[in-house]
Amino acid sequence: MKNLLALLTLLASFGVNAAQWSSAFVLTGVFVSAEGNYHLRANGLPAAANCPGSWAYINQSDSGSKEYMASLLLAYALGKQVSLYVAPDTNGYCHIIELQVSG
Repeated sequence: MKNLLALLTLLASFGVNAAQWSSAFVLTGVFVSAEGNYHLRANGLPAAANCPGSWAYINQSDSGSKEYMASLLLAYALGKQVSLYVAPDTNGYCHIIELQVSG
């Protein structure tokens, strides 16, 4: 029983660290690339988000990608703050799962 509890605690800790919300920030840039190559990249993530290169991405093939891209572009154009819920992909880059525009 003690080993089972230790294993469950360990597994739960992996889930907590897998995805996280960034603090609110203003985008410093947006980069658009070919599909499958981190299509739209949101630049300027705070260091606490632990994203390599301070950016996170959304691919055109992601569910709801048009809405995400429109929201990010509008936030960038208007200088609004965003918070991103990101999860590392298999290469360690931050994939945008959810976002919030505020201010």
